Amino acid sequence: MSNTLRAGVYVVLLKGRRQEHVLLLHDGIDGQSLSPLKRAILNWLVLSRTKAIVPNSRWTASTVPEKFQGLLTTVAYTFSGTTGNEHRGRVERADARPLRLLSLSRLVKWKGVHLVLDALEILAKENFGERDLILTIAGSAILGPDKYAAELKSRAKLLPFSVEFVGQVAQIAPLLLSNDVLVHASVRPEPFGQVIVQGLSYGLVVVAPDSGGPAEILNDESGLLFTRGSSISLANALRHLLESPELRKSLVENGQAAAISYSDSEIVKKYDTIFRSVLGFPEVLQEESKISDGVA
Repeated sequence: MSNTLRAGVYVVLLKGRRQEHVLLLHDGIDGQSLSPLKRAILNWLVLSRTKAIVPNSRWTASTVPEKFQGLLTTVAYTFSGTTGNEHRGRVERADARPLRLLSLSRLVKWKGVHLVLDALEILAKENFGERDLILTIAGSAILGPDKYAAELKSRAKLLPFSVEFVGQVAQIAPLLLSNDVLVHASVRPEPFGQVIVQGLSYGLVVVAPDSGGPAEILNDESGLLFTRGSSISLANALRHLLESPELRKSLVENGQAAAISYSDSEIVKKYDTIFRSVLGFPEVLQEESKISDGVA
């Protein structure tokens, strides 16, 4: 089994004749995600020698070339490290100001953090200020160039909002518990979006683009979707949250309920079913089901 495209290359080169290869597809293999050379290697070397492809969203499944579509199993979402109960004990702030926004991602351009600043610039022109919104930006370039981060910091200084850059964070739970809204703004489709599930599970309102994995996780009752790449649409979503405490409260409640379906315990069951089906193993025994459910 491999869970990255690079690992997939190693597995097909090293596996024995009687071993089957299952690829957990966690990234798109379309033109936006991979170069033509990488796609050619993947198609010729990896996919042609794979027993099954387990996509982590319907979007990632859609990027698989037509000739390999028959290898696809049902979707098994990526583990997010959540139980679905992280919201317990959180102090409610549905009607509080300022609204505390959190951006939690790598500081690379396709993650769209600049789009969040674009949206705040729009709101600043409408006389919203520090009394209304504060923003925390967590993450770093991670071995990449820091030019993008430097540009973000320069722009943030010009805004009439408090914007704090906290860098790479090892433990995200305190950040999630101390903010109200998770803003995810990738400008190209996100394969899944673990942070979306984490935000829901910790009781944040989640605002995300209307494409890729986030659009499969969120609906009108559990989060706010904006037009991918549109700072105007994002600004409209944030304004809506500022003006409607009732909406924020509803989204928190419905979002956490939705997060349970993406908890690690539920994903384990999904993978177990898929692997048994792919490899021709018998159905899960009753006793095994009890153990996995924590009953035995």
